[in-house]
Amino acid sequence: MWEEHGVAVDFAVRKRILETMRAQFNAHVYYHMDDSDMNRHYAILAGFAFLPVDTATGEPWTLYDGEPSPR
Repeated sequence: MWEEHGVAVDFAVRKRILETMRAQFNAHVYYHMDDSDMNRHYAILAGFAFLPVDTATGEPWTLYDGEPSPR
C-alpha cells in the first residue's frame, strides 16, 4: 500500500517486538504510528518516534477515517 503511494518503508512490525526489530535494522530514525497513549509509551521506550495516527487523516496511504479503532 505504501509503495503504491510513493512512501518508502524499510520495515513494518507489530509493537510488541519494536525493540527486537530496532536492533536488527539500522536506520536514522524509527517511527511507530498508532492511536493510544499506551502505544506512545511503548514506542518511546523502544526508541521510536511516535506519530499519532490522526495526523495522517486524508493521506492517500492510510485507511484511517478519523474514527477510533475498535478495541
